[in-house]
Amino acid sequence: MKYCALCGAELPENATSCPCCGGEVPTAKEKKIVNFSNNKKIWVILGAVVLALGIIAAVLFVPRNLKMKDFKETNVVTAIIKYGLPNEIDSRESGGVVLRYRDKIDFYGITSGACDVFPEESRVSFIFYSEDSDEVYRKIKRYCELENISSSFHYFSYENLKITTFPYSGDYVIIEIN
Repeated sequence: MKYCALCGAELPENATSCPCCGGEVPTAKEKKIVNFSNNKKIWVILGAVVLALGIIAAVLFVPRNLKMKDFKETNVVTAIIKYGLPNEIDSRESGGVVLRYRDKIDFYGITSGACDVFPEESRVSFIFYSEDSDEVYRKIKRYCELENISSSFHYFSYENLKITTFPYSGDYVIIEIN
């Protein structure tokens, strides 16, 4: 049984209008018409939001493959944009913060075991595993100019950057760039 949408009166089976109020009774075809313009707007907005979130995720979470030119003066915001979202952020006694990355940042395609970024000092420290030490030194020697060698340190330069390597023969190699 059908009822009038306007007055609620009972309608005969094949009625096209209400016998009580005269209101039109929609046919089955008219009921199936959907306003797609509102749905289209929702999909466009949803697509834009997904795209924006994808871009933000790429900036913050995608591992970085850094080159020497990427180590310019930086602050916390630009450090996060350059290096991505850190695993930890620690405060320092002397003020400022340390952004700590673990197995997340590549240096010329070599994944570091750890990378600490000190934005206030414009300093970056990498720790590489010993199995990567030869390749790390080859990359530094290829792109940087050797300034000095002491018993424990090798000093390089690249444009206005100073690079110090701590050549441990044990488990790791440390590189500081500032």
